Amino acid sequence: MTRAAVMLLLGVLTLAPRASAEEAWDEARQHYERGRSLEAEGNLADALQEYQRAQELRPTFRLHLPQGRVCRGLGRYREALEHFQTFLREGGEVINAAERDETTAAIAELEARVSRIDVRTIDGATISIDGVDLGTAPLSGPVVLDPGSHRIDVRLDGRRTASRELLLERGQMGTVEIDLEAEPASSLVVTPPPAGPEPLGEGPTEVAPEPEREPVSGDGARRGRRRVHRAWFWSLLALSTAALAGGVVFGALAVGSQGDFDDLDVPGRSAAQEAELQRVRDRGYRYANGADAMIFSGIGLGLATLVLGFFTDFRGEVDGGPALIPAGTPTLDDGAAVFWRGGVR
Repeated sequence: MTRAAVMLLLGVLTLAPRASAEEAWDEARQHYERGRSLEAEGNLADALQEYQRAQELRPTFRLHLPQGRVCRGLGRYREALEHFQTFLREGGEVINAAERDETTAAIAELEARVSRIDVRTIDGATISIDGVDLGTAPLSGPVVLDPGSHRIDVRLDGRRTASRELLLERGQMGTVEIDLEAEPASSLVVTPPPAGPEPLGEGPTEVAPEPEREPVSGDGARRGRRRVHRAWFWSLLALSTAALAGGVVFGALAVGSQGDFDDLDVPGRSAAQEAELQRVRDRGYRYANGADAMIFSGIGLGLATLVLGFFTDFRGEVDGGPALIPAGTPTLDDGAAVFWRGGVR
């Protein structure tokens, strides 16, 4: 009965990541459907929030297309342009002809609506626009902005922060040069060190003797002594942690493969797309099996570590009795045993 309960617990812990991923996909689908309904009703602001939530739960390039449409309707042309460009770039050959034509036309329209500003200042200065850090000068290219008012802040250590207010028109391009003035030199006040203690006089210094400790012997010492050297405990704990971490990595790869599979699983796919779909499916199975094996191993090693902890000497007092490390084993300064090729030497 106990063995069955343990196996049931291990099964639940192993299947938990899969169940959680499926719940996230279902929730993402619900947010996507609500976004479509709100978009059809003309409630673009709430529709964008639903699409963004779906993107957080299940990242996929396909959600950039509806987000681009909504941002364009809200007049947020820069964000719309980024969404359409990302959809076209990440979709690649998976995008059908109608989607490609719609995206290409939208990008051409938005390119004429956004403004581009080249900010020039001292190299190494941090450039911020509307409170968002864009990086350090020189930037890789012009900054794409929506028409309207914007604030540019430039800061650098040892220089005064400079700001500029801009009012951009649709399709405007230009250059903004911002110089930074040096900070005024500050006066340095030197405070003399406090007087130190009086020097000791000549002659011997009396040191109070350390109180003697009564040795503990007999049954009391034997009861307070642990049986297992702590090096075994930490080694087993490290293996357990590594196995669980590996299970998480394989689980994440399996989730990513599932997302790739869903992107490729479209009606009317070609023979090449069918072969790629089968390859992605097989890869996902391998990742899932690897996650199961690593998580099972991590849980088993974790349980063994937990049990071993009750018999471990964490204070380095193993010095007799049938300890699980041979007497005379060389140790490091902290008392951990030296391991070599799987054994103790």
